[in-house]
Amino acid sequence: MNQKHTTLSKLLPVLVLVPALAHAEPSSPDSPDHALACESQITLPAGHHFVHQTEDCQYNENLAVIKKGSLYGYANAEGKVVIEPQFDFADSFDDGLALIKQDGKYGFINPKGTLVIKPKFDDAWGFWEGRAKIKQDGKYGFIDKKGKVVIAARYPNTGDWFENGLVRVQIDGKWGYLNKDGKTIVAPTFDTAEDFSEGLASIGIKGSDGYKYGHINPKGELIIPAIYDAPANFIDGLAFVIKDSRAYYIDKTGKETTLKH
Repeated sequence: MNQKHTTLSKLLPVLVLVPALAHAEPSSPDSPDHALACESQITLPAGHHFVHQTEDCQYNENLAVIKKGSLYGYANAEGKVVIEPQFDFADSFDDGLALIKQDGKYGFINPKGTLVIKPKFDDAWGFWEGRAKIKQDGKYGFIDKKGKVVIAARYPNTGDWFENGLVRVQIDGKWGYLNKDGKTIVAPTFDTAEDFSEGLASIGIKGSDGYKYGHINPKGELIIPAIYDAPANFIDGLAFVIKDSRAYYIDKTGKETTLKH
């Protein structure tokens, strides 16, 4: 997905999660989920429907993505169309801007529907921590909210969003972390890496017996040794790990603990 969301599912090992497409098509308005959604209580003009369903109709900038025919636009929680459907694709607002697609390229609009970053990227992700991932000629980089390329699109793989001011990147087959200006903060020495979560990032080191996973801090220091069989992110101070066929929770010191309800 191109939107940034944090869910409790991240407690599960990252290895078992199924990645979503960057621009996945939403569920049908005739689906059972739609009937239970808050949006089912909002009346839109004829021919329009909400693209996403929520429990509470709480939208960033009070604007939800709608669709009429094949075109995307935005309506508010009262059902008023604020930005007429005119885009080939549109996503929810993050950091005050929304990702849209026109004529095969991606750009960004403000809540008034004004193009603030013209569609010129082959692909793009929503803003988070003031940066948005972009794709050009098969490589990835990042822009700021004015559309300036602050990290050149020259990396074969990167994380989708900054966390703790850092994003993971792959250089010559190894993973490290850059800051928002593109400066290397953690040297690319790891065989796998995940985004930072609550101040720690899961990294993998390949040995003779396969991959082992541990956690580093934003300085690149190994805080939890690479002894686990699958990567895991921290949520609410806990990570769900697997070691020697045992699955259990650890705290940020690596100590085994239990899930608190």
